[in-house]
Amino acid sequence: MSEMVERIARAMHAADRVKSYANFDDESDGNQWAYRNMAKAALTTLREPTEAMLNALTAPTGIDNREWREHARNDWHIMHDAALKE
Repeated sequence: MSEMVERIARAMHAADRVKSYANFDDESDGNQWAYRNMAKAALTTLREPTEAMLNALTAPTGIDNREWREHARNDWHIMHDAALKE
């Protein structure tokens, strides 16, 4: 399991007000799997940055902003893919 998926699953568990147990490690294997599966779905959804996210970027002086945004989008994809494969 990737470190990021595990972190997201545990955060989802902590935020869940109808969870079975207060501690993630006390949940059944099936419940842990469900939180991890939801975490993977969330991380996969976040793979594509929104326009607002890309618009928040400002290219360094002398670099074309469109080119900068495309590099940032590619880097974002690479990081998300790595987080899912860890």
